Amino acid sequence: MNKNNYSGSKLFNPRDRNKAAWIAPSLIALITFILYLPALQNEFVNWDDQSYVYENQNIKSIDLNFFRWSLAAEVAALWHPLTMFSLALDYAIWGLNPIGYHLTNILFHTANTFLVFILVVRLIECKTSPSSFIPHPSSLIAASVTALLFGIHPLHVESVVWVSERKDVLCAFFFLFSLLSYLKYTSADNSRKSLFYAASLISFTLALMSKPMAVSLPFVLLILDFYPLKRLTIGFRGILTEKLPFFILSVMSALATIWASSEGGVLEPLVILPLTARICVAVNAWVLYIAKMILPFNLAPFYPYPNPKAINPLAFEYIATISIFSAITVFSIRSLKRERLFVAVWLYYLVALIPVLGIVKIGGHSMADRYTYLPSLGPFLLAGVWIAATFDKCSKKQCQALIITALLLMLALLGNTTKQIALWKDSITIWSHEIKIFPGEIIAYYN
Repeated sequence: MNKNNYSGSKLFNPRDRNKAAWIAPSLIALITFILYLPALQNEFVNWDDQSYVYENQNIKSIDLNFFRWSLAAEVAALWHPLTMFSLALDYAIWGLNPIGYHLTNILFHTANTFLVFILVVRLIECKTSPSSFIPHPSSLIAASVTALLFGIHPLHVESVVWVSERKDVLCAFFFLFSLLSYLKYTSADNSRKSLFYAASLISFTLALMSKPMAVSLPFVLLILDFYPLKRLTIGFRGILTEKLPFFILSVMSALATIWASSEGGVLEPLVILPLTARICVAVNAWVLYIAKMILPFNLAPFYPYPNPKAINPLAFEYIATISIFSAITVFSIRSLKRERLFVAVWLYYLVALIPVLGIVKIGGHSMADRYTYLPSLGPFLLAGVWIAATFDKCSKKQCQALIITALLLMLALLGNTTKQIALWKDSITIWSHEIKIFPGEIIAYYN
């Protein structure tokens, strides 16, 4: 090895690495928690918060009637009884004081940030030491970058500071637990396999009861089997049989969502919005979400859907995004011979977003910042792996420059996130911001 090389592999001995694997996520979680503390001063907003909390009589007592209602009710055109139970618990403690509701959201996001770190380390290390948790320094760097981006990125503000998005942070909490349990299941001895499998399945059920966006999890498990677990060699039929209970739960949740959307009157038929138009807008959103992860500016609570008559697949906007989408897909397939990571991450990103892309059209928006909460893990992981790989190969001076650059970018994200949190202070502030971004958006004036 070149003496000038500042390889991360020599930075820590195994004992230090083991400590760092718990200290690093704790510090990142603490940074995330402190960053979001100003949200405790925010109020409820007049966008779904009334349906979920301050005009919802059903959450004011937790009794048999509440459970009957929550298991059979659609709220804001969704079926998510566990989310309603968590809000009822908040009401039992805090009444209609918004501080408590915001605090719960922040705590869940903080916990999710911690779990993201652990998940990334497990994913990277499972290729070499599935039963051990003494990670390589590169794994710690990749996990730190991924978790930091997840915790402090402005795109996630909507999911955390909007009380109605309790469903997002709650769903992600159980989604991540399900993935971690599944990783343990694949490496556990036979005596404990059923325990971890049950933990993964139960966590998935709770995720679905928090928000139906979790329906993608069985496909995510298959992606993990492809890479990094490389389990497809043990027999595809067995792999599919193993996922059958997960798929059954996904189908049941999808049916419940279609029912709830129909009851809520937000399900749009194909006659009004043709499939071609939906696909154009969906591909556009796939690409724009990545753009907003790189340059998180002009974030809005509501991105209006284009006029169906104005959606032309041959328009420059759609040709450009379809070309970018196709180029990334081709690059992913071509990279298969060298490395499976890129294609696995791209597949995860696509699959995680499919439930909210509007192929089954619900609501009047074309995209939403909150929809990136879990899908962003893919691009953030790639950023973490790239920085870790660069750090492992660079000289001392190059590494110092890389660290300074990374810190400056993180500070920029922190500043942007702080501003974004303030935009959700109250209804007037958030809708005034919406008008600034989309001056002609009627929903902002209505609210």
